[in-house]
Amino acid sequence: QRYNVLAREADLIAYSGHSRDGANYDYLAYVNWRPSQYVIVFNDGCYTLQLSAQSLVARHQAVNVDDEFGTKYLDLMVNTVQARWHYAAENLMVLVDAFLNTESLQSYEQILGEMPDHPMIVVRGDEDNVFHP
Repeated sequence: QRYNVLAREADLIAYSGHSRDGANYDYLAYVNWRPSQYVIVFNDGCYTLQLSAQSLVARHQAVNVDDEFGTKYLDLMVNTVQARWHYAAENLMVLVDAFLNTESLQSYEQILGEMPDHPMIVVRGDEDNVFHP
């Protein structure tokens, strides 16, 4: 409930913290997402690809009847291994700066290239995007 109001209006949601075996990520799976709400989720905790991606994708698919794979309105930037906490703030600031810089739009590949700890972060859901900077 505590994330429901804020997440329903968000364009970008970021989390950097402990996973607690996925319990700290599952809160987004229970948000009452609005149909056709596009959101980017940056989850830079431990093993977020394995622990959080499927439940969030399934929830998005459930509220969007035109979304065959659950990623039409959702892009996930997730960590594939144990998080490296000393890079968390820097990774997040690179992402926020990239989104705020509307004069020079960047692809996910370019954004990840600027992150100090990017080799462990992957993007899921961008294959169905219609916008390409």
